[in-house]
Amino acid sequence: MRKVRVAIAIAACLTSVAIFAMSGGAVAPLKTAVPGTGVTMELPDDVVIAPFGTTSTSASRQIVVAIVSGSIEHDLTKNATQMALYPDPSEKFSNDSLVGTLYRRNRSSDGGSWDGWWLHVKKGNNVLGVMISYSGGAPGKLGELKKYLSTVTWDGTLGDPEIAFGLKFDVQGMKLAHPGIGALLYTADGNVSQNQEYLYIYAIPGSLLGDMTKFHRACDAFADKMLRGKLRTPMRYQANNGIRVCDTWSGPGLVGSEYSAVLWLPGGSVILATGLGDPGIFQHALLNLHRIR
Repeated sequence: MRKVRVAIAIAACLTSVAIFAMSGGAVAPLKTAVPGTGVTMELPDDVVIAPFGTTSTSASRQIVVAIVSGSIEHDLTKNATQMALYPDPSEKFSNDSLVGTLYRRNRSSDGGSWDGWWLHVKKGNNVLGVMISYSGGAPGKLGELKKYLSTVTWDGTLGDPEIAFGLKFDVQGMKLAHPGIGALLYTADGNVSQNQEYLYIYAIPGSLLGDMTKFHRACDAFADKMLRGKLRTPMRYQANNGIRVCDTWSGPGLVGSEYSAVLWLPGGSVILATGLGDPGIFQHALLNLHRIR
């Protein structure tokens, strides 16, 4: 398994629901404990926890909050693609409990369609990333969003990947790897290493809400991206208990087939999966997932 794919697997997004309480006659925001992450923070505007996965947005989808963690060997500051997204000069960061580095991007000078902050913190042998992005057009909004980073606390652990994700999968012959939170990674021996079978699962924000045409388009677009123009099988569609899965694969090679799948869950949530191994085993695991929060 290529190291770059492992790095991508760790880079995903998570947030939670804002809670308010009365204190001293005024309404004050309280920090939310994000399940399975060891992180608490206040959330901007109407951002709420995603039903599955670790990427959450506001109702307008203009604000995205992401929380990822990993062991030090998977530090995202060592990933050239990630660093290229935040080319502006970094600044030192500190609050009551954390010391780290704050990276920034601005679409007006850096390109793209969004502005963003990325808070990077190290504790012992673990690293945390909290990212807030904004794609709307309100002047000064990025500066306003910065204040929410000052509310972040973290216990320094890698958390529980499945609780943070909200789902778990029984993949025959594989164990859950624990490189951090943000996605799910299953490998033959439960370790992150090269040249072995694996299944990597992550969620994307938004939903399809009953749009079968968009589901079919997503299936083909994701396969084209993951399999990079290689010859692949015809797209296979299957459903179980309201869970729809489309998948395709290339190969097999020496280790297994290169695999691509899209899950469409009741309620519209979309989960993506890529892997190396037996497509039959992978499809069975995806169709028989377990919800754990």
